[in-house]
Amino acid sequence: MGSLRKRGKKWYACWTDANGRRRSRAISTKKSDAEAFLAMVQRQEVRGKINGYKPVLFADAAHEYIERVAIIKYKRSTYENYVCTVRIHLSPAFGDTPVGEITTHDVDAYAARRVRDEGAAPGSVNDELAILGVILKKSMEWGYATGIATRGATRPKVKRGEISVMSPSQARRFLAVLPARWRPLYATAIMTGMRAGELAGLLERDIDFEAHQIHIRRTLYKGRFQSPKTEKSVRSIDLPPTLEEMLSRWLVSEERPRTKEQFVFPSQRGRPLNMQTLAETVFQPALAEAGIPRMRLHDLRHTYASLLIANGESLKYIQEMMGHTSIKVTADTYGHLLRETHAAAAKRLDDAIFGGDQGYPDVFSME
Repeated sequence: MGSLRKRGKKWYACWTDANGRRRSRAISTKKSDAEAFLAMVQRQEVRGKINGYKPVLFADAAHEYIERVAIIKYKRSTYENYVCTVRIHLSPAFGDTPVGEITTHDVDAYAARRVRDEGAAPGSVNDELAILGVILKKSMEWGYATGIATRGATRPKVKRGEISVMSPSQARRFLAVLPARWRPLYATAIMTGMRAGELAGLLERDIDFEAHQIHIRRTLYKGRFQSPKTEKSVRSIDLPPTLEEMLSRWLVSEERPRTKEQFVFPSQRGRPLNMQTLAETVFQPALAEAGIPRMRLHDLRHTYASLLIANGESLKYIQEMMGHTSIKVTADTYGHLLRETHAAAAKRLDDAIFGGDQGYPDVFSME
């Protein structure tokens, strides 16, 4: 069952949880509060037995998932994101509730409160619900619940923001005003669509001049190598000739610091680049000098995709170069840019059938 114990001024509730572990928690300076808490734990145990699940609190289940599953399943950045999301958002909301008693109504209330009352971005809340769902799914497999409360829950609607991209003339102006030291880095960003971590983690051996490709094999996160974002992110990007020539000169340039790891784009001290710091010290000033509105470094990735679209490349090719998990991601992200090419496509079709002096009859004639 359970017992109460007083230490100093605090009353503690002591009990054995559903996994057979002896638990103790400081409740209050009032014995009645500790008695109420212990009674609640006992009621949860009874409900669990009736409904066929172990009455494990969400906080305990989440901790178990993070330390037994997430730590070996995900790369470091994803693991840290799980830890942070659980600690700051999910445990305060669901921590003292048994996993088996979390309902879809509870999840809907959580999402509404985060967006409406706390002003959280809908996209961020959806990410939190995704993590909650993963934990609940594994908890059900462990016997802590008989269902997954996030299934059927209402996701906040995300309004897709406009994507900032450079035009070809803006890209030329931007590259022209950059210090020569940084021109190869940002030219590579614009002409390959590589992510910041992929640029920072690029090594000499990743550039295949014979195949005219850059091979993405790793990314850099907080100064440490890790696997790329997804399986599809491990990819080979075609090298445009001008960029290939620029990189071949850069690799033997005296301006390029030498590093033991053979980083393509090292810091001045031969260490991995801090792309966030560089964004404020080099990227933004160059944008301002070129007369280009402020944008994110990630928008150079969007610029690459927009240029491929403008050149009429297929969605499949763009997906492969960008490393998207599916062609749907590519279409959803850049669909509005694709629509801008539809008029030109229709005009080309019109020219193919009716254009030129091809001896066609007057199609508007009623005769």
